[in-house]
Formats: sequence, C-alpha cells, structure tokens
Amino acid sequence: MPALKLFGRRWLLGSDDFVLPGALELALKLPWLGLILVVVVREWILSDDGCPNLPPLDPVLAAIRTRLVERLRVYVLVSALLLLTSTITVAVLIVHSARGSPIEEDARKNVPYILKFKFSLMFPELIWNIFGSLWVYELGEVMPRCPGEAFASTVIKGVLIFNWVSLTATLFGLALLFDPMGSSRFYAPCDGGTTCEDHQHERYAERSRDIWLRRFSWLFCWMQPDEHSRTAFNDVAGLFSALFRSTNLVPSDVAAAFVLLRVRQKQEVRLQREKLAESRGDQEWTQHFPTHAQGISAPLNLDEETRIIGAPDWMKLSTAKHYLKFSMAAYGWPLVMYLHCFTGLFRLLPYMSCCGCIRSKTPRVVEDNCCLCNVAGMRTLSGVPSHDILYASFRNRLFEVPFLVVADHSTKSIVVVMRGSISVRDIFTDFTAASYELEAPELPPNCKGHKGMIHVAQYVLKTLEQEHVLTEAFDSYPDYELVLTGHSLGAGVAVMLGLMLKPTYPKLRCFAFAAPGGLLCPEAAVASESFTLTVGLGDDLVMRLGVDSIENLRTDLLTAIHRCVEPKYRMLVDGFMYVLFGVPDRVLERTWENANADEKRKRRSTSQYRTIKKLVIGPAHSIEASRLACNVASRRFSEQRLYSPGKILHITRCKSAGPNGTDRRRHHELRWASKEHFTQLRVMPRMILDHLPENILAALDDLLDEHEQRVSSGLESVEVSSS
Repeated sequence: MPALKLFGRRWLLGSDDFVLPGALELALKLPWLGLILVVVVREWILSDDGCPNLPPLDPVLAAIRTRLVERLRVYVLVSALLLLTSTITVAVLIVHSARGSPIEEDARKNVPYILKFKFSLMFPELIWNIFGSLWVYELGEVMPRCPGEAFASTVIKGVLIFNWVSLTATLFGLALLFDPMGSSRFYAPCDGGTTCEDHQHERYAERSRDIWLRRFSWLFCWMQPDEHSRTAFNDVAGLFSALFRSTNLVPSDVAAAFVLLRVRQKQEVRLQREKLAESRGDQEWTQHFPTHAQGISAPLNLDEETRIIGAPDWMKLSTAKHYLKFSMAAYGWPLVMYLHCFTGLFRLLPYMSCCGCIRSKTPRVVEDNCCLCNVAGMRTLSGVPSHDILYASFRNRLFEVPFLVVADHSTKSIVVVMRGSISVRDIFTDFTAASYELEAPELPPNCKGHKGMIHVAQYVLKTLEQEHVLTEAFDSYPDYELVLTGHSLGAGVAVMLGLMLKPTYPKLRCFAFAAPGGLLCPEAAVASESFTLTVGLGDDLVMRLGVDSIENLRTDLLTAIHRCVEPKYRMLVDGFMYVLFGVPDRVLERTWENANADEKRKRRSTSQYRTIKKLVIGPAHSIEASRLACNVASRRFSEQRLYSPGKILHITRCKSAGPNGTDRRRHHELRWASKEHFTQLRVMPRMILDHLPENILAALDDLLDEHEQRVSSGLESVEVSSS
C-alpha cells in the first residue's frame, strides 16, 4: 500500500506483497537449483566415459549425439546460471518487500527496480527453454545410454517443465493482477482546486462503473435478460464503483485490515468484559455485547406462555419459532439436502409427485419442477399438508423471489412466506441497495427504503392481487389473521409488504428473521415496530449490512492500515493462525498498535507522509483528511441512512458462573436492541454462521428448553412448599 506502480501503471498489489509468494517460489526453486548444480559438477554424465562397455553407435548417430550432448552441456550450464540469478533475485525481493509497515512505501522503494530486473530475466529464460526443449526432443533415443545419463536426462526434463510452469504462472499472475483502472490518466495529479479534483473523481467513477458493468455482463451472460436486469446491473455497478472509489487499497491490504479490525474489536471486548467483571463481581458476561453496551437492554424474561414480559401479547417466543420453520420451508429442497446431506432424498420422496405439474388436483404452484421438489421440501420442513398450500410461486428472476401462501390452522392465520437469498439473482437483488422511494398509505411522504426489496415487495403484492390469493383465502377462512414472515432477503421483503398491506389488514403481524440492516429510513423503521418482530442472533453479518455500514467499514479499513506498525506479511500469517486457533491475548497490543506507535509515526519523514496522501486520489490537505476523505457526504453512494426494521429481539450468547464459582455454563439470553446497535459491521468468527436459519432455530430451542426447565423447577418448588 499504496498500489505498486510498474511499467507506467498501477497493479492490484503493493510493494509489500512479495514476501509470501517469494518464499513459496524460493522453496520451489532451491531443490531444482541443487539438482542442476549436481549435473554441472558431474561432467562425466554427459559422455560415454562412464559406460565404456556399451557398443559403439552408428557414425551418423554418434556425430548427432556428440553435437547434441555439447549443446545440452551448454544448456545445463546457462540454465544453472539463470536459475541461480533468479533465486538470488527472489531472495533480495523478499528482503526488500518485508521492510516497513504497509504505508511506509519509501522503505521498499527498490522493489520496482528488483521486479523489473526479475521480469527482464523472463526473456532469456523463455528463449533458452525453447532451445532446450528442441534439443532434448532431438536427442531422442540416443540418450540416456547409462544410469548417469538417465539422472541427467531426468533433471534436464524436470528443469524444463519447472521453467515452463513458472513462466506460465507468472503470466497468469500478471493477468490476474491487472488493474483496468491502473492507467496513469486516472491517477494524474491535479493542478489544484476543487473543480479539478471533482472532475477527476467523476472521470474515475464513470470509468469504474463501466468496468463493473462489463464484468457483470460477461460473468452473468447466461442469465436471461429481462426488464430488470439492466437496472440491477447498473445499480450494483454504481455501488461497487462507489465503494472502491478514491481508495488506493489492494486486496491484500483489505485482508490485512480485516485482521487488524478483528484484533482491535477483540481488544475492545476484553476491556468491556474487565469493566463488567469489576462492576458485577465476574458473575456473568455476554460473549460479544456486554450488558452495558450502547443500545442493548437488560436480559428479558418470559411468562409461562413464552410471552416476552413487557411486550405485546402476540410477541411470543414459541410463535416466533413456529413461523421460523415456515421461513426455512420456503427454501424448499435445497435446504433439506443441506441439512440432511445423506438422508435428504429419502425425506423428500414421500412428498414428491411424479408428473405432479400436470395433475388436475395439484395446488396452485407456479414454476416448480415436474416432481414438485420445492413443494416437497416445503412440506418436509414445515409439515403442512398439500391442501393447506393456497399458493406457491417458485419463479425466481431479478426482483422476483419465490413465496408461499399457507393456511396455518394451529395459529388461525394466513401465512405469506418469502424466501431468502439462495441464487445469483437474489444476490443482485440484495446488492441493489440504493435508497428508493417507499410508497405506503400510512407512511409520511419521501420515505426511503432498500430499492431491490421494494421492487420485490411490489411484485409479490401485484401477484397476490392479480391471482386474488388473499381475497380467496379470507373468504375461506374469515376468522383468520394475516401473518408475513421470511428470513434474510425474505424478511426484508415481508416488512416492505407489511407496510403496503397494513391499511387493508390492520391486524397483520410480521416475523422477520435476520432482516438486513440497511432496509428502511428512520420514519418507516419506527412505523414498522407496531407490527414487526425482528429476531437476530449474535454476530449476524446481514443484520449489520447496509450501504452506510459498508462505507464506514471502508473508512475503518483505511484507518486500521494507516495505524498499523507491523509488516503486512506478518499480519496475514497471524490472521491465518487466528482463523485456526483464535486470537491470543499476547498479540492484542503488538499487532494493533504498540506503545511506540506514536513515536514511530512522528519519526516518519515528509516523503512518508506523501505516501499516506496516496490513500485517496487527488490532493489532500492533511493526513487525517486523506484518511477520511472517502467518508465525506459528497462521496457517499446513498444519501439516506437506512436501518433495521421492527422491534429487534437480539439473542446473545453468555456464560454464567457455576455453583463453585469456577465452572461456566453457556446459554442464550434475550435482549431488546436499538436500530443504531446494528449500524457498524463487526469482524467476528460467527458472523456468517449466526445468519443461518438452522442456527437461529437452535438458539430458540435452547431458550425455550431453559424456560421450560425454569417453569418446571418453579412448579416443583411450589408443590414442595405447599406440602
């Protein structure tokens, strides 16, 4: 960091990114260098002196052999010199690339010159490999003639193959690390002034958007274009170009910065735990979010009917678990096969119908396969009989997700279930995350929401109206109430649909599981609290995922990489070890920022501070301005900050002290969380796992089991006292 400038353009790697690849290359070259040096020392292996008893060759073959042997002697000697030179060059490159912290570019100022010399060796290596391949091929059957020659022949062929593979890997790496935005015209310094800087950013943004749009068009050319594809590609291309605009980060910088953020956040959690232990006598602590954390309530209690004390009557934990099973059922057969890898097919078979799509008694099912595998998966996970499936659409396009309408007699409700993200089209819907006007009768004007999910909710509403699904459902079950539910993308769509249907169905309820963070503007989010219960688990990434939080994360990454005092290769190696074994306490101070960091920063020269200014494109008047320039409002992708919907019930993992004061028992706790609590992305080990619906279901099961045990123990104590 900043990006390496070589051959008049910038590349997707920094001058400190050659330590680990260079070490791997060195480990591969040293054995071959040793073998070829052995061949050079053993000159006799290329002559007949070592095999005097062999019959003489034909004079013509003998002359050819003599000529080719002399050529191969020259080839071996020159190859040994080239391999030795290349090995020494790689070693020198490793030493220079390992110097300094990521932003201390001057400490690695010789790296571009070493790379140019290394690449210049590719031309003689290429030419020499071509000659060597031709000579080995011509030698043919006249060599080897004895065991010594067999060894030499094997080494020569091995070196040839290794050199060809090495050259191919180098060319492939250059293609992989090519930056389309690396042309010098996008990084040329301005003459000064705000107009010049704005023009430069506009030119960069326009070019970046075009490149991302071209990538999407090539990568997803198999997707059938429709009326929404161009809009989705343009919006996602604009988002990606905005996120990476004005930064000079390379992929390895992002990886190292994530390691630093993980260490910093672990350090913050440790300090919070220590303060909590002092205030509460170390009796209990929350795994990632202490009880005194901002936006988190005290632990909640349940009554005998699993109703959350102090909440509306319909907010029951058992009811939430019941509707979570419907949300999981919307994923169909893929989730069944994922949860039951070996027995999933046998679980689906009882509910599958051969040629069911053409039977007259089939429920209203749209775009399922001929054996109705998705319906079978839905019935497997939810246990709903086929006659209670009022409508099922498995149509999956951009801004169109599968959804189900089910009559649930156990709760006397008509349940509309939206499926979460499971396909590439769904991911494009997720990333179409710009703020968009949300029109709903009970909302104030100019309310905004997640653009992609608003389009999906409008599609679902239009389908329900055209097919008269809800009208017919309530004609059949007039005493039932409307319930909307979904997981992830489905949760966001359910909330949007609830806002649109609330005037028509004032008693509707919405159960949203792991709803996305950047979903609604503050006014719409507050309005959704009256009918929406959002359930989230632990460190769920998606609940904190929004355009604003991603842009804040980008700023945090720049800050982290700027404050780092360790070489990048050490951070990457440590990060790999942290994934395997966790972050040890002894590295918290060293890896993030040691005690001499400020003093070391003061000793940096003026040229090193110019390196810091290269973090963003264009002039910067101070280091702090350079570091945070990407955070100004003019460079934000979305002008409206979006929040999580509904009343948020957050499930946290805790440990409680045992009876002897030393044993600890893991369990879950329920807490109300504010919307602001989910505006910051956190780098945590379980941030992906906590989003999965089966883990949320397991946490709810654990909470309900603990509640049942407490209720049972309370009843037993009452009986004992009365007797």
